[in-house]
Amino acid sequence: MTKDQISVAAQAADLKRDIAHEIYLAMDRRGAAPELLGIIGIWSDGEGDDIVLKDLRAWNRDRTIFTKVICRSDRPA
Repeated sequence: MTKDQISVAAQAADLKRDIAHEIYLAMDRRGAAPELLGIIGIWSDGEGDDIVLKDLRAWNRDRTIFTKVICRSDRPA
C-alpha cells in the first residue's frame, strides 16, 4: 500500500467516524433509546459495519439488541 493509499484510507475512516458522531448527536437530541445510541457509538469507535448492521437490524426488528435479558431482583441491596 502506498503512502497516498494509506492517506485516503485514513481520510475515509475519519469521515465515517465524523458522520457517525453527528448521527449520534442528532439522535441523542431527539431522545433516542440508549441501546440505539450505543449502536451508533460503537460504529463511531470503529466497530465493523457488519456488526453494526446486525445490531441495527435486531433493533428494528425487536426494539432491542439483546437476545436474552437476565434481571435478578432477589439479590440484597
